[in-house]
Amino acid sequence: MLSSITDLTSSGRSRYDGLNIVYRRRMTWHVSANISYVLSRALSYRGYAASYSNAPSNVTAYLAPYDFGPTPSDERHRFVVSGVIDLPWGIRFSPIMQIASARPYTPVEGTDYFGYGTSGTSEQAVMLNSDPKNYLATASYTAAQINSCLSAGNCHISNYDSARGLAFFQFDARFSKMVKIREKASIEFMFQAFDMTNRANFGGNYYNNIRSSSFGTPAGFITPSAVVMPQFFAGEAGFTFRF
Repeated sequence: MLSSITDLTSSGRSRYDGLNIVYRRRMTWHVSANISYVLSRALSYRGYAASYSNAPSNVTAYLAPYDFGPTPSDERHRFVVSGVIDLPWGIRFSPIMQIASARPYTPVEGTDYFGYGTSGTSEQAVMLNSDPKNYLATASYTAAQINSCLSAGNCHISNYDSARGLAFFQFDARFSKMVKIREKASIEFMFQAFDMTNRANFGGNYYNNIRSSSFGTPAGFITPSAVVMPQFFAGEAGFTFRF
């Protein structure tokens, strides 16, 4: 007996629109500043423009409108301020602050209303037309009730990545001081602080099953590749010897 057969194709659609504004200035009093703002929107089918094997939620409705939504790293606004400030006694202060809009995640129904044996882990949550902002409205529905509601036109399937978590904020800083030992030798002492406000950033990592009591609560921190230390305040000290 044959198992499932997967046919891969590169067809699909993605879209990115962005506006980038950057301001750099070397000012008086030993201060330099970098300010950037990004207004953007990243959309694709099932959220992953570069994922070749991403299957549609309903195999009989290829490229369905409800599968078109934000990518997991989509942030509508991102604002970054950084700079270098030369303080007295040869101390250099280098702060950076990042603020970004909340990232998306996909609420799932938790029941296999398409009947493909997925346990409802890939089917987006179904919303009542009379209560279009309440993801929990169909949490007690059976698969048969959901299909009847969709057939009657009283419900609709929510878009991929239609929910948002919390906004991102992080403030990091670096302090350093150079001490000259000889004409060609010097030692630089430094201290780096990450997430100085001790804010937890979760990105799009949320429990997304609407039938779970944990729905909408954080399931993990934002990917470590996005920031240096996203979970909590941390610091490190060191020195560099040059000769």
